[in-house]
Amino acid sequence: MIDIERALSNPVEGVISKTVNDVPDLNINHLISVIKEMKTEIGSLVIKYDLKTEEVKVSRIINSRKAKMWETITDTNSRKLKGYSKFPTELAEEFDKDINRLRKLIETL
Repeated sequence: MIDIERALSNPVEGVISKTVNDVPDLNINHLISVIKEMKTEIGSLVIKYDLKTEEVKVSRIINSRKAKMWETITDTNSRKLKGYSKFPTELAEEFDKDINRLRKLIETL
């Protein structure tokens, strides 16, 4: 729910990708309304069944996202970029070195 809500209210404009809103306003209002209703319903269930709030540690979020970044960057090299465009062979070695620098930065997170 939270991810859908964030995508609707705050689309991400990244460096190499961006979120494009292709959902009509009418549908957005419906989705937001349903999410609000779901949150209310979950709140009622928490009270009704005396459920405890799950604590999510920021360190776990960081490690999870770091693992995802590592997975993505590991699959990113000059040989695997065919989906974006034909990569110039004369730049391949330099690009792979740049990607390795990014990989090292991820390790420092």
